[in-house]
Amino acid sequence: HPFSKKLGAALVEAGFDVTVSNAIMCDKWLKLVVNLQSVFNAIIDPRDHDGVEFVDLKAGVLEEAKKILRAEKMKLKSCDERELSIDDVVNELRKPKAQRTHSAVKVNNSTWQNLYLKRKEVENGFFHGPVIEIARKHGIPAPFNETALELVTRAARMELGPGAFRAA
Repeated sequence: HPFSKKLGAALVEAGFDVTVSNAIMCDKWLKLVVNLQSVFNAIIDPRDHDGVEFVDLKAGVLEEAKKILRAEKMKLKSCDERELSIDDVVNELRKPKAQRTHSAVKVNNSTWQNLYLKRKEVENGFFHGPVIEIARKHGIPAPFNETALELVTRAARMELGPGAFRAA
C-alpha cells in the first residue's frame, strides 16, 4: 500500500483530512451499516422522529445488520477509530435527548430527496440488499432490513413522497 500512503500524505499536505485504511472493506461495511438507518429519516413522518418507535427502528436495523454480518465474519470497524462503532451509534440513538426545535436547519438525505423528487427508483437496494442476501445465506431473519427496503420501494413506486409512513 505504498501508493495509498504516498497519495494520502500528499492530500494531507494539501490541507485535506485524510486517513489511509489497511482494511478498507471493514470501513466500507461500517459505512454501509450506518447508512441503513437513513431510510427511516426519509420514509417516517417527521412528527415521529422524536419518538421511541423511531429510535427502535433505527437501532433495530443497525443491530440486525451487525448480527447478520457477524455470521459472515465481516468486521465493521473504523480504520482510524474516528468513526463510531455500531454499538456506539446505537447507544447515541438511545440517549435521552431534548426535543428538536423546528428552527434548526434540516438536511435531507438522498433517499428523502429521491422520494421528494418522485423518482420511481431509489438506491436503497444497494444498502439493504447485500445485508438481506447474507441473512438468507445464513438463515438469519432480517425483518428490519426487509421492511425498510419494502416500504421505501413502495413509497417510491407509488410516489408517496417523504414521510409517508408513521413510525408505529
